[in-house]
Amino acid sequence: MHRLTAQSNKTEAMLNKIAQLFSVKSKIEYSRKRLYQAAYSWCHDSALAEDLVQDTLLKALSSKAELQNRKYLDTWLFRILINTWHDYLKQKKEFINFDDYVFTSINDVENDYLTGELVARVRQEISKLPVSLREVVTLHDFSGFSYQQVADIMVIPVGTVMSRLYRARRELEKSLFECDTDITSVTYLRKTL
Repeated sequence: MHRLTAQSNKTEAMLNKIAQLFSVKSKIEYSRKRLYQAAYSWCHDSALAEDLVQDTLLKALSSKAELQNRKYLDTWLFRILINTWHDYLKQKKEFINFDDYVFTSINDVENDYLTGELVARVRQEISKLPVSLREVVTLHDFSGFSYQQVADIMVIPVGTVMSRLYRARRELEKSLFECDTDITSVTYLRKTL
């Protein structure tokens, strides 16, 4: 009887471990899609974005012991991604070009032309921002991370995230309102997921 209970506990423990692995796997698959979206928005090259995500996941796998709380898995993975991206930029000495970034929005047919002009103008103005401002805008406004999550990902204080986001939005607002395009709200800058 004692032997059956011990075996039952062992089986239960194994099942719990398998359930945790599947849970982590599904979270990683979900995060993988978001990692790819962020990487692609920075580099505009699907092959490079895949490479960045793959490198990120390999680094995460090799340093999985560093993740102390699974609750922060997403933030941890994005921190690794941004480090991988910065390493790539240092290697290649290239900067982010948002000219090919595809914005998504809910529009009716009548507004497509105006939206196309607006998107082109926003892309042009975002490309003029310094890299640090572009990264904050991408992570917060396009990927939907909170101030705290962006701070954790970029390893900067929350106040710095807020000030960079403020500066980026003001610069974008100023440059976008100077043009002739009919822009009625800065909320157009947010990407719907």
